[in-house]
Amino acid sequence: MSEKKKEKKGITPKCRFTSICIFGETDVGKDGEFLTAAKELGNALADRKINFVYAGGIQGLTGSVAISAIIKGSQGLSVKVKELDGHIFSLGQEVQVSSLPERMGRMFYQAEAFIALPGGLETLDGISSVAYWAKLNFHKKPLGLLNVNGFYDDLLFFLDHAVETRFIPQATRHSIISAPTADQLQLQTYEPKPDLLVKQIGGQSSDSSQKQNPDTTLRL
Repeated sequence: MSEKKKEKKGITPKCRFTSICIFGETDVGKDGEFLTAAKELGNALADRKINFVYAGGIQGLTGSVAISAIIKGSQGLSVKVKELDGHIFSLGQEVQVSSLPERMGRMFYQAEAFIALPGGLETLDGISSVAYWAKLNFHKKPLGLLNVNGFYDDLLFFLDHAVETRFIPQATRHSIISAPTADQLQLQTYEPKPDLLVKQIGGQSSDSSQKQNPDTTLRL
């Protein structure tokens, strides 16, 4: 079977990422497809030989990702806040920190990319933090939104509108990729736009750059 055919089935022999941070909740939500998507994400990480970083635990969507990935051979790193969830059982290696900001920073530096499952405020905090740091040019790592059953449609609409109204740089929006399944979330196709990013942060973005639509095409 050729490499091209393997990629169509979601089996990528080589991936440029070795570690991805997973944002999600310790709940599964009301839609059963959220849980299915979480398990598929864990399997996809293992198939691509990618390790994961997460906030710990074995419950909910993030726990399902961890279990599925570990079973198939991935390695995990759990970053837990000692006073908050230090007693919770987790999979893989474990690091305990003293605060939520410290946890976010540790997960950020341990990962080469990010994937957000459907979720609530905790997940949104991860998404906004990574996107804001991209705006500040702290990093050029892609952020994937697992848009199961259109869960993130409204957020994506907001982001596009914020680009049009010049509250979010186009380069920042370009770093946020969405797809309904893990196999379609091809983060390895992402290429940052450093020149555009620097210009926009400096307040020197041209009108032509603002008129361009953000490229969120998923190349399988």
